[in-house]
Amino acid sequence: MKNIYDLGSYQVNTDDFKLNIFYNDPTSLNYISPIDNESWPENLEKIRLLNLFDLDKLDVNQNIQQGGDGFFDAIEGITIIQDRGLLIFPTIEPFGEFLFEKLRNSNSEDYSDISTYNKNQKKYVYHELYSKGKTSAEKFIEKNKFNLKGKYKSSQDNGSIS
Repeated sequence: MKNIYDLGSYQVNTDDFKLNIFYNDPTSLNYISPIDNESWPENLEKIRLLNLFDLDKLDVNQNIQQGGDGFFDAIEGITIIQDRGLLIFPTIEPFGEFLFEKLRNSNSEDYSDISTYNKNQKKYVYHELYSKGKTSAEKFIEKNKFNLKGKYKSSQDNGSIS
């Protein structure tokens, strides 16, 4: 699945939890840009990556708000497991099949066949993260550009997400 990431700490305090996702190419942006405008979905134009990956849908009062409030929604059991220090993406293969579907342009595109990907999928979909081991996947430098950055507090330590 690879949609659950260990923060390296336990008893994470969600009140002080900050998270953002960046795409580095070559500078850090919190959105992805079209490679091919013709196959780029209109609803993804400069959408923040937290929104793209369904990690920001609520306002500060935990009410659903169109476009969220710009901050990661730390919801116990859905986007975080506090006592075990786990970050959860609500979709399986967020940087793989989920992103592939978001960038889909036609029914002829097949996630399991990279030769059918459109230009945007070829640039951003990190299929190798899910089809290969960690060490092998990291060798695909052109795809290994998504970064999770943030800060948290726990009863054990103060840390940051690397």
